[in-house]
Amino acid sequence: MEQKWFAWFDGSVLHLHRSWTGVCIFRVGFAPQGDGLRAVSVLVNREPAQYLETDDTADRRLVLEVIDGLFVLSPDERPLDSFAEAFKALAQPNYLGSPAVVSSLLHTVIEAAIAFGKREMSFTVVWDAVWTLSQEIASGEQYVRIPGWHTAGALGQRLCQCFAIPREPLFDGDLDHPVCEALMALFLKVRDMVLALEADPAATWNPHAPTRINALHDRAVTVFLGTSDLLHPSRTIDDFGWVEAGEG
Repeated sequence: MEQKWFAWFDGSVLHLHRSWTGVCIFRVGFAPQGDGLRAVSVLVNREPAQYLETDDTADRRLVLEVIDGLFVLSPDERPLDSFAEAFKALAQPNYLGSPAVVSSLLHTVIEAAIAFGKREMSFTVVWDAVWTLSQEIASGEQYVRIPGWHTAGALGQRLCQCFAIPREPLFDGDLDHPVCEALMALFLKVRDMVLALEADPAATWNPHAPTRINALHDRAVTVFLGTSDLLHPSRTIDDFGWVEAGEG
């Protein structure tokens, strides 16, 4: 099923169907050759409602890949397609493409900021925790990262944009430092919110603090996941702050 093909022979013709729809895409004609068979022709389904590809070269390549995957390569040699690879990664613990995993990591920073704002935690403890967490996210062996996204040029650059971090030469080719700077920016913003709440005579922790802090948390999660461009792509951490309780 992970290859999405169903195959069957009728005489010397191999029929290749999409397993999810049952639609026949290819009919491959074979001729005897030595102790085996050799593919000599391919009939392709060109019905647009059933198959969108129109490039003969791409179809030849796909037929060879499907035949290799179904009949030639061993199970250990068969490559997973990108869709199956995504599900394989998602099923792994500590996958940094999972909203729940990223949300939990950022929540630890927010909890530290709240504790610091309430004078329950020292800055030294906070800094050590943030630096350790940034290294774990950027290069720790216990986390599974998204290929192509968890790099200095992709995630690192996006963090600098969304968390209003000036780019430094140190960031080139290094993800640990941009992640650390972003987590510290998140910490400082939440700390400022806690202090602003204390100075707001009309505010109480519930319901005012969770609404404001959760909005920042949710935005930070989308940045780390790479989905922040879908809604309000230009919004940065500077757009978040304490709103006086009497103002909403």
